[in-house]
Amino acid sequence: MSTKNQFTYPGQPLVIALDILDTFHDLKSARTPSPKSGYPAALASCDVSGAGDAVYNALDLLIDISEKKIGIEDALMWAEDRWKRMVGPGTHNHENAYQVGLERQRMVVDEFVCRAREWGF
Repeated sequence: MSTKNQFTYPGQPLVIALDILDTFHDLKSARTPSPKSGYPAALASCDVSGAGDAVYNALDLLIDISEKKIGIEDALMWAEDRWKRMVGPGTHNHENAYQVGLERQRMVVDEFVCRAREWGF
């Protein structure tokens, strides 16, 4: 299942991280600054959906997994916590997206784990 454009604005970290896993060969290439913008390639890529801060959140998730700060099995909890801080109740920031976003993250967690393992995490 491709997650392209199946996110809820501004973009759930786990869904966007899966797009990054599907678009790039490894974390280094996703983080490499774009020659045109200087931003990480994942942020500059048209193949990775989401607002800039949401893409950075997804990169943070992948970095935390790669640096063993969290395990792959903790990715959903990490992503749900970050999503809540972004758009959860009381944030006054796209709060209507909160529940739909939780559901979409939960729909892709198994695929995320599989792809993250393919990346060597």
